[in-house]
Amino acid sequence: MTQDKGAEESAVKRPASVRVLLFHGVSVMALVAVVLPLALYPFTATFSGKALGVVLYVAACLERIWSMYLRQGLNRACSGAGRDWTAIAVGYAYTVTLAASSLQFLLKGGYPAPVAVGCGAALYLAGVGVRYWAFHALSHQWHVDVSETGEGRCLVRHGPYGLMRHPLYAGACLEVLGMPVFLGAWVALGIGALAFIPLEITRAYYEEHFLKTLFGEAYLRYRAEVWAFFPLPFRPSRRR
Repeated sequence: MTQDKGAEESAVKRPASVRVLLFHGVSVMALVAVVLPLALYPFTATFSGKALGVVLYVAACLERIWSMYLRQGLNRACSGAGRDWTAIAVGYAYTVTLAASSLQFLLKGGYPAPVAVGCGAALYLAGVGVRYWAFHALSHQWHVDVSETGEGRCLVRHGPYGLMRHPLYAGACLEVLGMPVFLGAWVALGIGALAFIPLEITRAYYEEHFLKTLFGEAYLRYRAEVWAFFPLPFRPSRRR
């Protein structure tokens, strides 16, 4: 009987350990995404704006690493590591999209048409802006792990959360569309659209399961009054 119980506990711990490894694997992938264009730079053809494109790309990657891991401290970012599978999934999809953007940019040797460069930059900067607006509104409540249900949580309805329920995820979706368009990386754009965005939407509704548990009727009212992603001028129906 004791042996059976020990085997069951071991089986429970094993998947958790795998998830923790996968969670930290996202950090490794993020570093690879930064190093990849720097490593390939000397071995690819020279073209106008090549250095600037790589510098801007690396700066974007470092900003993302800082905002997700370092802004509130590594201990907080890594607490509950592996518990939220959606954080792992979107983390890999985001880093693969960015890495593919830099790879295609260097290999094809140039930018897309100026209108695409402008649109891509606008999308990316809008996404970052929305993300930091949401960070400011959430303050200390933001956590990588959306299943975090610690004390001190309150339902945020001001700032971007008065316009949409998931501005952080909407901002990230704009980013994974903007960076590939800016660099003319159409394969990476497909990865972002077909892999990252569906996973980010899944993550949003996964989070709502915990928010309903935390805030109950207040969250149901909020969900009935505010759209998930699109700040449209009208509201969805107030059906329960």
